[in-house]
Amino acid sequence: MKAARTESDLEAERLQGALADELRVAKARAAGEKEKEKEKEKEKEKEKEKENENDNDDAVRPDLTDVSAAHLEIIRTLIAEREAQFRPRRVELVWARSNANHAVWCERRHAATVAARAMTRDVICVAQIEKGKVIERWFFG
Repeated sequence: MKAARTESDLEAERLQGALADELRVAKARAAGEKEKEKEKEKEKEKEKEKENENDNDDAVRPDLTDVSAAHLEIIRTLIAEREAQFRPRRVELVWARSNANHAVWCERRHAATVAARAMTRDVICVAQIEKGKVIERWFFG
C-alpha cells in the first residue's frame, strides 16, 4: 500500500513538471468545449421558445370585418382544401372581406419545416361567388 502511494506521488510530481502545461491546456480546452455545448443548448432552448411564441402568435383570431357568414364558410372550405393539398404545410386565414359577389381573403401558407421558415408567405385570394358556389378564383403572391 505504501508503494502505491509513493508511485502515485511520483506520477503527480512528474505531471506537475514537464507535462503540467499540456495538462492545463487540455483541461482548459475540455472546460471550453463544455461551455460551448452549454451555449449551444441555450441557443436551442431560445429557438424553441421563439417557435412556441410564433405558434402562439398564430393562435390570434383572423380579422373577419365585413365578411358574410355564407362567404366565410366557403372561404374556410377552400382553405381546408388548400391545406390538404399542401400537407404538411399549414394554411391559416389572416383576414377576410366580402361583398355580394366576391370574397377576398389573405391566407398565410406556412413553411413545411422550421428550417424553411423564411418560405412562409401571405397570399391574397379572390373568389367570385354566385348562388353559394365559387365561379372563379384568383391568387396573388
